[in-house]
Amino acid sequence: MENPGIEEFFSEDIGLSSELCCIYPHGTTAVLGGTADDDVWDQRPDPLQGRHIVNRCAAILPALAEARVISQMVGLRPTRASVRVEEDVAASGSRLVHNYGHGGAGVTLSWGCADAVINLIDSGQR
Repeated sequence: MENPGIEEFFSEDIGLSSELCCIYPHGTTAVLGGTADDDVWDQRPDPLQGRHIVNRCAAILPALAEARVISQMVGLRPTRASVRVEEDVAASGSRLVHNYGHGGAGVTLSWGCADAVINLIDSGQR
């Protein structure tokens, strides 16, 4: 949505609730989220769910209540018990580095996981 002047990221630890509340400013826009529903794979945006997300975020930062929604998207974020960052080497010598399972925490884990991937790649170069 349009960013009404937000400069700091906000993310609330909601425990076991499926209703997330996060606000990520990106210059003139802001990304709001979200939901974490098990076994829901529909990629079509739900306008009612979008309104609930805006309302939750506006309860934290009231300026969002009047901001214009630019678009609505659905992101599928597979989650595992622990993130997988490891390398598989085939008999042919081909290498595959896995980096997945971050769930909704990808933005918070991305730098550390990227460093781990680079270390795996660098350590396997001949």
